[in-house]
Amino acid sequence: MVRNDPATGKKEVVLPATAFIPKGAKEPLAVESFEFSADESRVLLFTNSQRVWRRNTRGDYWVLDVVTRELRKLGGDAATSSLMFAKFSWDASHVAFVRENNLYVQDLKSLAITALTRDGSKTTINGTSDWVNEEELDLRDCFRWSPDGSHVLFWQFDTTGVADFHLVDNVASKSPRITTFAYPKVGEKNSAARLGVIPSGGGKVQWLDLPSDPREHYLPHADWTPDGSQILVQQFNRLQTELRVWRVDPANGKPKAVFTEKDSAWLENENPFRWLDGGKSFLWLSERSGWRHAYRAHVDGTPLEPITKGEFDLIDVEAVDESGGWLYYAASPTNPTQRYLFRVKLDGSKTEQLSPAKQSGWHTYGISPDAKWAVHTWSNFTTPPVVELVRLSDSTAVRTLTDNAKLREKLAVLKRPEIEFIRVPIGNGVTLDGWSMKPANVEPAAKLPLLMHVYGEPHPPLQ
Repeated sequence: MVRNDPATGKKEVVLPATAFIPKGAKEPLAVESFEFSADESRVLLFTNSQRVWRRNTRGDYWVLDVVTRELRKLGGDAATSSLMFAKFSWDASHVAFVRENNLYVQDLKSLAITALTRDGSKTTINGTSDWVNEEELDLRDCFRWSPDGSHVLFWQFDTTGVADFHLVDNVASKSPRITTFAYPKVGEKNSAARLGVIPSGGGKVQWLDLPSDPREHYLPHADWTPDGSQILVQQFNRLQTELRVWRVDPANGKPKAVFTEKDSAWLENENPFRWLDGGKSFLWLSERSGWRHAYRAHVDGTPLEPITKGEFDLIDVEAVDESGGWLYYAASPTNPTQRYLFRVKLDGSKTEQLSPAKQSGWHTYGISPDAKWAVHTWSNFTTPPVVELVRLSDSTAVRTLTDNAKLREKLAVLKRPEIEFIRVPIGNGVTLDGWSMKPANVEPAAKLPLLMHVYGEPHPPLQ
């Protein structure tokens, strides 16, 4: 494990390969992902993963002490690849995880394991999600430590009565295997979702007393406020035309309405809680103006305040630098086939484009948590990707990470096809973007075969 200084390029070995070798083993763990504790004294390692629905989210977890190099496996005598979503408490003294639809907490000093829930089964799912919520709302990791580590907020899904769906696998073995799971079709019974709070040492669950039928509503996002005094919950109706935000007292589960977002057609699920002002407010994306823009929403229910404005859609929130007073976002304000990085003051008073204007095309950024550095990738239809480390304050490229020089040389000597971007009106003021590519050196009168590719997925502007 190597630490890289973005300013100087200096590299420092934090942990040698030998630190990842379990006692009695000969080879290091095949680490698939890792996460440091807040003080970086310990690191949580994920290995030996298995697929759950669409992603590899079940596996083995190990804790490695950065100073002593002590490496210990979590889960006790749990079966191989049976733990999900393990994460540290705020002080890194405990780790919580899901196993076989139940939620557990393990003490990292004694390695004692406490079962927080015991009712997990094929139809009762604690701390992770059923098929529908995983697919449609991207809900997988379904529990949250409280900021002080004293409690755990978690989702529970009840799939009782949900229709089964059967998949036949003809290639797994000589005989077909059938996989069955709860999967409601349109209009059929959904699973019931609810949220509970339980002491991290075990005890009684306090269920949040949200209104409305739990089988006809979704709970896409929930989180503790930074001070741990309240829980904010988002609640969709099944049609996803109404999204209510609730402020809930974790002690008694009683909710108070914060605000409601409505749309006669559809509301996107795009608002994980991004806290501002110490938790008094949070960033909110909305299409209430007819365009997708960023707003400041307030926990006390004060009306939303716009941050970005204009006749364009904000594509993605890239970073929030509250200390500097900036919101970084991606947008295509003048050409939907191009993407650039912008930043705007959190009060909406000033907007700047950070992507170089001379580099027309597609820009993506991996921004550091403090919004000081970014890995910037730029390309366009005829330019291979260039990857740079940039200083965000002035968009200065500190060093080139990948320039694809050899590929550029090869392309330079080719007879390149004729490429043209086009816009096609389809009526009612709607214009679709597309492109055409013709072979090089074609006679003007020549007839060419036409191959068309159209993909009607709603998000990407060009496919």
